Amino acid sequence: LLAIIAISVLYSSTAKSTQGYSPTTSAATSASDSMSTRSNSIIESKSIETNPSMKSSNSSPKKNPPSSSSQSTTMKDSKFNLSSVQLDKPFGSGVDKKTLEFYHCGGNNDEGAGENKNPVLVKEVILLHGAAFTKEDWVTSGILEHFCLKGSEVDAEATTKESAKQSTERKSFRFFALDLSVSADGDGFRNAVESLVQSGALSDNPVAVISPSAGGKAIVSLAENQNNLKKLISHWIPVASPAVLKVKDDDDNLTNFSSVGVRVLAINGDGDKMGKKVTQKLVKSIEGAKGLELKGGHPCYLDSPNEFVDSVMDFINDGGFKNDS
Repeated sequence: LLAIIAISVLYSSTAKSTQGYSPTTSAATSASDSMSTRSNSIIESKSIETNPSMKSSNSSPKKNPPSSSSQSTTMKDSKFNLSSVQLDKPFGSGVDKKTLEFYHCGGNNDEGAGENKNPVLVKEVILLHGAAFTKEDWVTSGILEHFCLKGSEVDAEATTKESAKQSTERKSFRFFALDLSVSADGDGFRNAVESLVQSGALSDNPVAVISPSAGGKAIVSLAENQNNLKKLISHWIPVASPAVLKVKDDDDNLTNFSSVGVRVLAINGDGDKMGKKVTQKLVKSIEGAKGLELKGGHPCYLDSPNEFVDSVMDFINDGGFKNDS
């Protein structure tokens, strides 16, 4: 009998030690969520708590997290999730390069409860990355958290107005930092978005896309097809994307953005000569496109994170916060 009890205690202890999700080099997980069975597309989703000591997986310098007026009270409880979906094309990670990992945070598409249901205007924002970076850099720089906090402020303001019956509509932001390979073309980006939609992570509404440097290749390629461009994208925020300079003047890739109503904000650093040329060409080629210069070099979003986040949020909110279909 004593032997049976001892074996039972040993088995229970071993089982407990194998539960949970081990922290990675970039973030610590607070808990392990249950496996999602939604379309069998989301492989797993982990709850991530922000960690000031996070370090990037590459050798890029770590920037100070952006400051925020609500940072002292909100940062403590700020969380986002780490999830993954399966791709059809090899533009992710894993042995077959078909696993797409992504961090995400923000509200949902619920309309509320009770008799006074109000529609929720959800704007989903996808963050790609450049060749020298990964999704982890959006975390270690503090930019993803800053976006999450700004989105929460919009949610809170909308909820307050709703409670005071000042508005019949609620606004909500959702952010997704993808580890999509910079070798992905337009079809690769479309496959990533469709996989996220099928998993239930994304709605089927057009998204805003931030594409630093080489990450812009997929969006320039996507623009070759007007139907795909209109279906998938509402706003494009390229940051010194060299693929723009490779587009010939007689091609329709760039003019297609204005043709289908995609709003464009081209950003570059004041110390990036190539980035300035990209912005100039986009503003010249795309009707209504805006240009913005921040202090910094090629990855100016890391050099001026506060200005970058505020500018992007203002751009999306400026007459463009809606679910176009």
